[in-house]
Amino acid sequence: MIIDRMVASDVVIYASPLYYWGFSAQMKAFIDRCHCLYRGVCGSPEHMSFIEGQRQALIVTAADPFENNAEQVLTTFQRILVYNKAYSAGELFVCNCTTPDSLDEEIQAQAIKFANQLFSATKAPYSLLIPAGAPNMIPGIE
Repeated sequence: MIIDRMVASDVVIYASPLYYWGFSAQMKAFIDRCHCLYRGVCGSPEHMSFIEGQRQALIVTAADPFENNAEQVLTTFQRILVYNKAYSAGELFVCNCTTPDSLDEEIQAQAIKFANQLFSATKAPYSLLIPAGAPNMIPGIE
């Protein structure tokens, strides 16, 4: 049922807390089951996908900073896009976040901005790294 809904969707969002540099076990199991969405060796002329051209996004929360922690989940997501023949609608990382109450109004406003762009006509992805609980920790992030 989930795979059918995924195929019929305009946008699919992969959302997970970060566990040991990767997706949670539940999300990893889901990703493994999505193998049925494509056929052929990736990159070969026979490679096809039932969700080709679909917009897909990533939302990850992490208790620690992005550096030396979350890079692998981003790499995994980018590889999923290649296999799915989909493209990124954006990535949202909320770092240094251990509980929902640590998501202050600033973080919530940035998350809303991220969500609004998922359905924009522009296909350019929007990536946002939010260091929760540590404002202005990363240059260029407001």
